[in-house]
Amino acid sequence: MRIALRNLYNKKFILLYELTLTFVAVVAIFGFVHIFLPVDRAASTPIVFRVENGEGSYQTAFNLEKANLIRSRTSFFLYALLIGQAQKLQSGDYLFAPSMNAHTIIHALASGDIIREYITIKEGWNLRDIATEFEKRGFFTQEEFFAVTGYPTVDYREETDLPRPKDFSREFAFLQDKPLYVSLEGYLFPDTYQVTANETAETFVRHALRNFGANLTPELLYKIEAQGKSIYEVVTWAAMIEKEVRNFEDKQLVAGLLQKRLEEGMRLQTDSPVVYIRDGNYYKVSIAETQIESPYNTYRIYGLPLGPISNPGIESIQAAVEPVASPYWYYLSARDGATIFSRTFAEHLAAKALYLR
Repeated sequence: MRIALRNLYNKKFILLYELTLTFVAVVAIFGFVHIFLPVDRAASTPIVFRVENGEGSYQTAFNLEKANLIRSRTSFFLYALLIGQAQKLQSGDYLFAPSMNAHTIIHALASGDIIREYITIKEGWNLRDIATEFEKRGFFTQEEFFAVTGYPTVDYREETDLPRPKDFSREFAFLQDKPLYVSLEGYLFPDTYQVTANETAETFVRHALRNFGANLTPELLYKIEAQGKSIYEVVTWAAMIEKEVRNFEDKQLVAGLLQKRLEEGMRLQTDSPVVYIRDGNYYKVSIAETQIESPYNTYRIYGLPLGPISNPGIESIQAAVEPVASPYWYYLSARDGATIFSRTFAEHLAAKALYLR
């Protein structure tokens, strides 16, 4: 009898033990899914999320769930309590995306990683310009930025000492035809960006690359493919056009003119790549500077520069894809910014004497 009772007791104990283990496993899986898996891994575009002053952590969790940024307000709240962060969530405006998990969001809220300010990247700025702006604002140094983007003008087939650019091509398909031996110049889309207090070079670069991809519409991609060009080739054209002329119509004419030179086996002979090489004043390119040995110098090489020389806006990208044919072979930018086109070299020399004296 005692043996039978003991066996029954053991069976109940084992059953209880198994049920407990099952319950713990289910809770663990449930918690892992709700805390460490994002709502939508593919939805990486950030939105502004506001935590009001005096707002409780459960209300914050409720608002996060309502904004589709977390899976469960209850799991979020309990996890925040468990790790001692529930009373540390700070008010302010944050940048969150459904691709972020609850664990990351909690730590961002607890550290006060709010939107600090807005930074405008102007059309035609190069990596040096962008790095200088962020360093001036106190976010990160130029060296930290170049460690992510790569250094301007550097051919990494020949350079072994500097940090190589980070490869984002698995994350952004439009980078797959970009050579690994050049920087990310050309792909950081000009725009006004909301940046957080803890912004890093890599987080900003991701924002800018994501923005580039959003502006590279299916229509543009179709035109690029139909012309038998690579995205990298188009960006290289666009980056040069961006620095050469101002308005869209002139950009299209210059794109057509330069393409015509290329097809005729002529050097492009544009000033902007020379400026990029030595990073100086646009209007003072000397004869000696046009002879600088560089794979970017279109006075010395045939064809396009090694890579983009700036980060072009959407108009320049469109102009590179939609060049306009014309009878012109030469052009110059007058002091007032107007573009003067010429059919012959003699006309071009006369225009230089008239507009650049």
